[in-house]
Amino acid sequence: SLADLLADGSQFPALGGIVPPGIPGHIPQLGQSNQPELARDLLAQAGYGGGKGFPTVDLVAPPLGSRFFTRLGDRLVEVWREELGITVRWDGNLSFEAYKLRVEQDEPCLLAWGWIADYPDPDNFLSAMIKTTRDWHNSEYEQLIDEARRLTDQQARLSLYRRAEEILSDQAVVVPLLYSRKHFLAQPWVKEFPTSAKDDRYWKDIVVEREMLEGFL
Repeated sequence: SLADLLADGSQFPALGGIVPPGIPGHIPQLGQSNQPELARDLLAQAGYGGGKGFPTVDLVAPPLGSRFFTRLGDRLVEVWREELGITVRWDGNLSFEAYKLRVEQDEPCLLAWGWIADYPDPDNFLSAMIKTTRDWHNSEYEQLIDEARRLTDQQARLSLYRRAEEILSDQAVVVPLLYSRKHFLAQPWVKEFPTSAKDDRYWKDIVVEREMLEGFL
């Protein structure tokens, strides 16, 4: 519903892990599924049946893609209230300075966050978790990431990254919601237009069918 209602076709549901499709090491169907009944049971077990007495939690976002984040925050707050009976205080209008101060405070908060790969490798996503999840530490996860970064055998390192990402998913440190995507329009005489998950363009590898092109000229 987030993809259909909020993203206008520019994103699709993140059913895998934090490493998106197109990046080596993507794990399909790893992501947490929507289980409101389980969430309500867990709340009741913790002493917050029907959300009663549950403390108000803040949801904050950086001042990037403000229109989308505003719609996303509004929708999440609405769903948590309807499904769980809990109140989440949403602030998507923070400056960078205020956002940074809020994240560094000791009070727990939820962070709406997006990431675009700097280089097409799972390390660019998974090593970032060590730096950005200030209140979460896992020695096994950190050891897996450190070991994977030292290997040159691609299959061996992807296996370590997979184990690390399974820890992220099992502990719900990060809950992927959406993957971004782009649409391309090409003339019918363009037979090959290779790109990468980072939206790189390989102009030297483009293939144009000359006969069809001449028919349009």
